[in-house]
Amino acid sequence: MSIITCNSIDKVLWHSADAATFRVDKDIHVWRLQIAASLPLIDLFRPVLDAEEQARALSYAREEDRRRFILCHGLLRFLLGKYLGQPPKDIQFVTGENKKPFVRAAGAVDIHYNIAHSGDW
Repeated sequence: MSIITCNSIDKVLWHSADAATFRVDKDIHVWRLQIAASLPLIDLFRPVLDAEEQARALSYAREEDRRRFILCHGLLRFLLGKYLGQPPKDIQFVTGENKKPFVRAAGAVDIHYNIAHSGDW
């Protein structure tokens, strides 16, 4: 039976989380980020986005949407980096069935993910 774990990102303090938090298994891990409270992280997250993600962020007409995209995709890369033990910038995304992206992890189970938005979360 799979386990569902829910976590909130209040501050990016990865060193305070134990290794079991970022184990790759068949369980479901849910992470959430409050956009307004995380705006200071934009300069941390922007450089880890690949060229396609940076271009997509710039394509948004509203600054609010650009910031949301950078925060969500930057956080995604940092989280996946912790799960895979590699730098966030090195994460490689693969498009699967129905154009759903996932991360193929060498020697581990593939990591499937989804990003959803609701208000400031």
